[in-house]
Amino acid sequence: MDDRLIELYVRRGRLRERIGAQRVLLARALAVQAQVLLMDEPLANLDPPHQADWLQMVRELVAQGKTVVSVLHEISMALHAQQMLIMDQGRVTHQGGCAEAATHRALEAVFEHRITIHQLASQWVALPSATRPSGGLRPQLVRAARSG
Repeated sequence: MDDRLIELYVRRGRLRERIGAQRVLLARALAVQAQVLLMDEPLANLDPPHQADWLQMVRELVAQGKTVVSVLHEISMALHAQQMLIMDQGRVTHQGGCAEAATHRALEAVFEHRITIHQLASQWVALPSATRPSGGLRPQLVRAARSG
């Protein structure tokens, strides 16, 4: 990792104090030039501009040949990954490319069709469904993986 990225995302305060410990952990991971980064909810408590900063950083890491695996609940952000692993109650239900229709259908199904996946400009987004199915929503987990 070159010093330019570390400066951009840490010294210049792009990640702000809001994320405190996350910022320190991220800086450490970048400083040791790890080939694989595992991130658990890296977007928690980040506003959209800082989420965009994170996405840009991940893209730069992937362009350098690094692998980034993130656990995300922000489905629209997860859809920017190359591959997605979808889990339901601790069990893998689907793995596939984020732009694939089968992945979109699997996401909608795991969320009991309370979300729909749409293309907006050149990206995929998850939107709340206009209709609400009966029954409660079980907590779900989406793991998004990027590799170079």
